[in-house]
Amino acid sequence: PKYRTIVDAGANIGLFALLACRTAPEARLWCVEAFPPTYERLVRHLRENGVEDRVRALNVALAAEDGSREMIVDSAKSPDRQLALLDSQRAAGGVHVAARTLASVLSDIPVDEIDYLKMDIEGAEHETLHAASRETLRRFRRMDIEVHEVNAALSASPERLFAHLRSAGFEAGPWVP
Repeated sequence: PKYRTIVDAGANIGLFALLACRTAPEARLWCVEAFPPTYERLVRHLRENGVEDRVRALNVALAAEDGSREMIVDSAKSPDRQLALLDSQRAAGGVHVAARTLASVLSDIPVDEIDYLKMDIEGAEHETLHAASRETLRRFRRMDIEVHEVNAALSASPERLFAHLRSAGFEAGPWVP
């Protein structure tokens, strides 16, 4: 399919965005990356590859509500993969980040229909997508979401998330742990 509008949630350093720019040269992209050092690398990569005129980078975390969050940093992982979970409480050694809902981020995108959402936001997909209204979700024609297992005490599960997406009219693929 022809993609004109793409949202890359959890853009990291921009590898998917650069591939999307190459394979869909007419597309405009919105990249959402929460972790400040990774966001800086994303912006640098977009500039170095000459695509910043087609790609807007947002330094925010997706969450259930607008505001701010502490991002837990897992020091056991490499610097390229430090993002862990968003937590509404203060985290020891965490990084303070701005947070926005999916609807809030989409309000910056000047089209009604978004062709494609790629989402890999390290467990925050549960709260972000559950908080999104049917109308917000239906703005996307297609979604590819990396679903993470999260603490069962948060009442989040892949099955519950897929049921929510199905209630908005999407067909969810199989959950493969």
